[in-house]
Amino acid sequence: MPFFRGHNLFKTAAVAAGAIGLTALLWPAGADANQLDGEPVDPPVTTKPDDNAGDAELQTVEQYNRQRLDRNRRGMSVLLGWSLVNMGAGTAGFLLSDGPTRHFHGMNAMWNVVNAIIAGFGYRDAATTDPGDGDAMDALDDTHSFEKVLLFNAGLNTGYIAAGAFLWERGRRTGSEQLQGFGPAVALQGLFLLGFDTTMFLLSRRHRQQFEITVAPQLSSPGVSTTIRF
Repeated sequence: MPFFRGHNLFKTAAVAAGAIGLTALLWPAGADANQLDGEPVDPPVTTKPDDNAGDAELQTVEQYNRQRLDRNRRGMSVLLGWSLVNMGAGTAGFLLSDGPTRHFHGMNAMWNVVNAIIAGFGYRDAATTDPGDGDAMDALDDTHSFEKVLLFNAGLNTGYIAAGAFLWERGRRTGSEQLQGFGPAVALQGLFLLGFDTTMFLLSRRHRQQFEITVAPQLSSPGVSTTIRF
């Protein structure tokens, strides 16, 4: 039973850390934070729409990109924080415990080395991308691509949860301490990542849809043809 006591303690701490991280991701930040949660991006007020329509669109696109990239940076910060907590706690637990608990902590630590690398590259990309680069269609294409990646990841995460449950059950049937530790760890990581990717997708989609509504009149001006996807 020591494994289950240690596992329950770690699970409680991990869930708490995940909840704090997702709250940080959802929490408004800065003057434009309300728009990050899906409120319309107000286009700049112009007194001469015919002369300034192009500039107004560029300003709206840059504002949208800034909000989008800020959300991605915060998301990668949450993922990096989760990774560091798991790597630290997992390493300590691996060194100080034995049996299934040792394998549980070891898997958490190893898994989050990969998460930390992904988070680092993702943060760097969001931090170095120029929000003023490209037009509205470029911004929408980038967002759609990002959302497709999140949906793909959500499918993988569901598979991780199922695989973790399978390993745990198989370990219990065969008496394998390694599988009894690996299974819960894989399921735990899958659950967190499923919540993380789903939250990022929903925030991105809501923000994108409001942006599409805002720029639709500009994109439908004479000489411009586009398809708005919802």
